[in-house]
Amino acid sequence: PPTKAISQALKGATEAESVKNVFDFENDHLQDQPDRPGLEQIRTPIRLWADRKGDCDCMATFIASCLTNLGIETGFTKAGYKPRPGFQHVYSYAKINPAA
Repeated sequence: PPTKAISQALKGATEAESVKNVFDFENDHLQDQPDRPGLEQIRTPIRLWADRKGDCDCMATFIASCLTNLGIETGFTKAGYKPRPGFQHVYSYAKINPAA
């Protein structure tokens, strides 16, 4: 898997610490750059890492890949902001066991 090695480097003592490490890593090392209007790109984690930039769906995919490699349940949610129709943002989330 493309994020296996990096995921292991981010593994914390608890699931919560691991999740924080993954989100902090993404925030510190990858730049948010929206796609050009009319051109939607979803980069694989390898491509995102090579470019070091991408939009929310690219970041969410990278984070979910890292969390999955750490055995942490993950998923996606989307958000829409009025008055625009549809959704404009994608987030990844982690479902953790507080005791783990």
